[in-house]
Amino acid sequence: MRPRQATAAAGDNDFYSFRISALLPGWSKRCSDRDFRNLVRETVRLNAPAHVFAEFYWLDFEQMRAFEQCYESWLDLKRDPTADVVELDRRARGVIEFLAAARQTQPDEVWLSA
Repeated sequence: MRPRQATAAAGDNDFYSFRISALLPGWSKRCSDRDFRNLVRETVRLNAPAHVFAEFYWLDFEQMRAFEQCYESWLDLKRDPTADVVELDRRARGVIEFLAAARQTQPDEVWLSA
């Protein structure tokens, strides 16, 4: 989702700096169990490179649906070789903004600040 235009918005580099985002269904019985969440976090973090920070988003059903729509909109346009770069960047920004908003709803996660 890195912008294709040379003029990226301020703060974009923080979003891309050595991070991965794991979006998981927080509404299912297994994923709402705190012990299972800890196991998922530990497994991902142990298997990720040491310099990559894994962010976890435990989304409810409506959040997951909204994310899928936002992400698929960006992905569909990205697959089009004739896609308008400005529109592609706008849709990428939508995915980034979704994740930034969802980050605020994740009380049991640890967030690093620059």
